[in-house]
Amino acid sequence: AEFEKAAFAAAPGSLLQPLRTKFGWHVIFVNEDSPPPTGGGGDRAGTSMMAMCSAGEPSTAVSVASIASKAAVAMREGRALVQPLFLSGDALAAARADMHSVFQEDASGDAFESIQTDLLDPEFRKRLPSLPFADVLGQLDELREALAASTGRTLLDGGGLHLMRYPIGSKFMRHVDEDSEMAEPVRNSVSFLIYLTPDDWSAEDGGALLIHEGGEAGKPREVLPVGGTLVVYDSTTEH
Repeated sequence: AEFEKAAFAAAPGSLLQPLRTKFGWHVIFVNEDSPPPTGGGGDRAGTSMMAMCSAGEPSTAVSVASIASKAAVAMREGRALVQPLFLSGDALAAARADMHSVFQEDASGDAFESIQTDLLDPEFRKRLPSLPFADVLGQLDELREALAASTGRTLLDGGGLHLMRYPIGSKFMRHVDEDSEMAEPVRNSVSFLIYLTPDDWSAEDGGALLIHEGGEAGKPREVLPVGGTLVVYDSTTEH
């Protein structure tokens, strides 16, 4: 009943928070809408259960190569790839703890905060006494190599890694990560976004990502900031 209630209450295009039932953990993505069943049972048409397990933590077995392949197709079609549960369990908990530690040391109240780092640079990492976000960085290293192979784009050492904290109710202006009209020797090519949002997040807190895949005429795609979700998109895409 909990599964059906959550699925029928959500709008098409919604990615819901992990839901636990007696069968395990579920992540629900609603593809399209249809009238709820009037008889006994039945599922909402177009509702996809992205992951389910009977253990105590949500998990995913989607390989990095598979994510890269799907992301390459999505970018060729002008879309973003949304991958639920890219981080889960201990890896997600560790990344959240590292983020909390970083901003606790550099806190400035409830304002939006952004810290630019060189954590994607292998040489920079070697100089650190301990490496924060070790699990995340390891997966991103693999994903970057797989994406270079899938897209044919050149993989450069390093890259920008921003750590951002948004207070409840805050917003970020519509923008692109790379302006294709600017003349620069090195350009951003692919952008990654990983949500470390707490599990008690609700829609009232804000923070949804609006991706303008269809340009000015199309309705923006909404991605909910569910913790552990990965979003991959071309850096010239407005969001």
